[in-house]
Parts: sequence; C-alpha cells; structure tokens
Amino acid sequence: LESPTAFILAGLGAETYALDLRKSPIEYPGMKTIVGDIRKLDFSDKFFDRIVAISTIEHLGIPSRYDSYKDLEADRKALLEMRRALKDDGIIIVTMPFGKSGIDSVQRTYDSKDIEKLTEGFSIKKIEYAKNYGGYWNKATLEEVEGTVGYHANVLISLQKIQ
Repeated sequence: LESPTAFILAGLGAETYALDLRKSPIEYPGMKTIVGDIRKLDFSDKFFDRIVAISTIEHLGIPSRYDSYKDLEADRKALLEMRRALKDDGIIIVTMPFGKSGIDSVQRTYDSKDIEKLTEGFSIKKIEYAKNYGGYWNKATLEEVEGTVGYHANVLISLQKIQ
C-alpha cells in the first residue's frame, strides 16, 4: 500500500478497500485491507462504485516484480477484471508511465497506441498527462510527453464501461 489514496478516501468517510499482493503493515479506520491479485478479484460483479489503480498495472506480469510470472497481457486482464467488479455507472481511474512504448525489468511504459488497445471496451472520460521537471510533477500536453524515455512522464485516465 504505497499510495496514500486509500487512506485519504477512508479518512473522508468512503467505504474503502485496499488490495495488495502483500499484507499491509498498516491498519486504518474505515479501510479494509485485502491480500489478493487484481487480476482475480474476490468481489461480486458490479460491486464497486469507483476503482483507483495508481502506478499498479504497469508492473503486472513483469517477472522481477512481486514474484510475478511473465504475462504480457496481465495489464489488460487486470483492467477487464476491474471492469467486471465495477458498477455500470462506475469509474475506474488508472495512472501509468507514458512515453516511448516498452517493457523493462520493472514496468511497462505506454504510448497512445498501447492505451487505445488497453482501454478497448471502455469510454475514456478524461485523460491527462504529467511530466517530471526537476523532481516535480507538472501537468503536460500529449506533445510534451510523447516519446519520453524513462520514468519522466505519466498519464491519468478516467474510464467508464461501454454498455
């Protein structure tokens, strides 16, 4: 549980679930921590109003991460599983590295074509880009981040199911 998002949402009174492959060392009021795999959620269909996956799907299926096995479709499988567990009018928010497409020893970096393939079956409600300038993340345009190499740009995407 590296992201503070779950803690913030729980603190605001939202019924919050935090999922990780490892047991969380932290307990927080209003937040249920669950050990599990995002590709095989133990929740019923249409359970969640919102799903937030911050800096998560790019690591799935990369053998050196979290005792994972090689699965080049793990990110898509995870998104489809989130879709299954999402209510019809729900929203999924994901962030991931953006720039020159590729896979290294710890993560994927996505380009526009990768995102189009990854989000097939979803409606993109909002897409925003950020670039790291001297240690600070700032909003950027697609043109500013396209082709970026390394861990210097990210994309935030808000998705809904296509009915």
